[in-house]
Amino acid sequence: MDDQIEEVLAFCFECVVENEMRESWCVQDDAFDAEILRRFGEVHRRASTGELDAWTETPKSLLALVIVLDQFSHNLMYCSAAAFANDRKTLATAELAIEKDWDRKFRVPDRVYFYLPHEHSEDLDVQRGCLGLFSKTKMGTEYAEAHMKHIKRFGHFPHRHAVLGRANTPEEDEYLAQPREGFEAG
Repeated sequence: MDDQIEEVLAFCFECVVENEMRESWCVQDDAFDAEILRRFGEVHRRASTGELDAWTETPKSLLALVIVLDQFSHNLMYCSAAAFANDRKTLATAELAIEKDWDRKFRVPDRVYFYLPHEHSEDLDVQRGCLGLFSKTKMGTEYAEAHMKHIKRFGHFPHRHAVLGRANTPEEDEYLAQPREGFEAG
């Protein structure tokens, strides 16, 4: 097994216990992001350009690829359009794992990383499927529901408008003016 694959998985899952995700993924943390860049910046670049597409050949390597394309992209490119540049590819990669039932080869906290690209999608049908995926884990369903609520209401995530160059509606301006927590804040 490629050492980089094992390093990505070890980094992602250190400090993870059953039915809990590593808290560092859920909050913006400059030191954590700097560590990802230092350790995996080149891996991320290679995955983003398709150089690591062979990582789709085994369950472990596919999971590592999804983590690099999804979580690392969102952390490394925080508050920029580049954070979302890999979203379509990541979703397709995650769906490949689910189609092959490879997600089921992992314990629940690890399996969730195959489902997060669905939660990050601005497509309502994908969001509905995401809710079904998370409901099987008994973990993170409240976040899946919150994401779907935003897509149902707005058709997209309004908090991405500024970095993606999209204009807000008056309703979105009002919504964004309110104090927010979690994924909605960035």
